[in-house]
Amino acid sequence: MSEQDVSIVVPVFNEERTVASVARALVKLEPGFELIFVNDGSTDNSQEVLEKFADRIKIISLKRNHGKGFALAIGVKRANGKIIVFLDADLVNLKPEHVERMVMPLLINQAQVVIASISSTSGLFDPLTLFSGQRAYFRKDLFPYLSQMSKTRYGIEVYLNKTLRKKKTKIIKLKDISYVLKKHKMDSSKLPSIYLKEVLDITKTIAQINGMSLKKAKSVYNKEKIKSLKDLLKMIGESEDMMEDLKEVKRYINSYLAKHFKFKNNNENSY
Repeated sequence: MSEQDVSIVVPVFNEERTVASVARALVKLEPGFELIFVNDGSTDNSQEVLEKFADRIKIISLKRNHGKGFALAIGVKRANGKIIVFLDADLVNLKPEHVERMVMPLLINQAQVVIASISSTSGLFDPLTLFSGQRAYFRKDLFPYLSQMSKTRYGIEVYLNKTLRKKKTKIIKLKDISYVLKKHKMDSSKLPSIYLKEVLDITKTIAQINGMSLKKAKSVYNKEKIKSLKDLLKMIGESEDMMEDLKEVKRYINSYLAKHFKFKNNNENSY
């Protein structure tokens, strides 16, 4: 592999507990991999942890939190590689071979997009794979969309799925790797509001890419109107004029709740 063929972009926001192990795994890769960590306004010790690897990684430090989409976009802008790999900073047991598996389909022209599943233990397709943060793309395919990516927060994976849907996509499963759930790395009292913000950001993105105007999306999925996940589900159930657009939203919410809260909506098949 020639110098800087592949750039790995890792967005970091308050991941002091796990980002060191991710960095340690990545520095074991051969020199052809460019390693970019974007500290997205962390308020913990993530910056100090990253600086311990400063001789091997490129650190982009943002003064305030802009959101995942912005962090990924600025990483792509600063990258030199023809191939871009996105990895989350909270991965556990990441190994160099996991990255190599993600990159290989692009190197041998087997795919234009790779999405890696790390959440399912069965042989069945896990719908949450489509929201995985572990991805590989050709930089030239991402570049035209960096402006919109930078405006997208938690909904970045949804945006990329829709925008690059015509690209040949390969879904792979990475073994012996996991990630730390939010409930295990932050104050439990903050979880409801954080989960709600994440779901609202993603549902706004889904609504927009299905034709809803930004103004309407912000009006419908407004945190001043929706105080809980229950409120959001109720709103979806009552929105007959947006039924087709909201089917995808509802599928995501059900999968999301099932994963994080072991929740199952009793009206799952009613739409």
